[in-house]
Amino acid sequence: MLCTVVLFGSIISAFFYAAVADVISTISSDDENYEFFTTTIIFSSQELYCEHMGEEVTFNMPISKQSRPCGYLDECGETVYDFSCFVEADVAYSINAPKLVSVEERDKALLTFKEEMQNYLNGLSEKEIAGGDIKKCS
Repeated sequence: MLCTVVLFGSIISAFFYAAVADVISTISSDDENYEFFTTTIIFSSQELYCEHMGEEVTFNMPISKQSRPCGYLDECGETVYDFSCFVEADVAYSINAPKLVSVEERDKALLTFKEEMQNYLNGLSEKEIAGGDIKKCS
């Protein structure tokens, strides 16, 4: 029975990844659904991978704050800032009743969480960030 379940999960994953490859090869970045598809593909792929590996499901959430541009560009042509803070967080989450939550609702909740964390970081002063005076969010 265990082999059947694993095989069935692999078949579903294979179909999912084939559909992902099809969407990626055909969608254009100026398509009105581009953001929805890419967001859904990223979140769903991560969930499938974690479930298949027996790992906790996580959401990768890079956020940053930069201030005081130096007035010159780096070797890639990007503005150099006197203050830069980059946060790369993997946030574990679970959905208690997955049959009651649509993919769109899941995506919106994760993106809203990221936006709120970005707003929190933006609200901190350089002194608070540099001094490590960051309060635990609950």
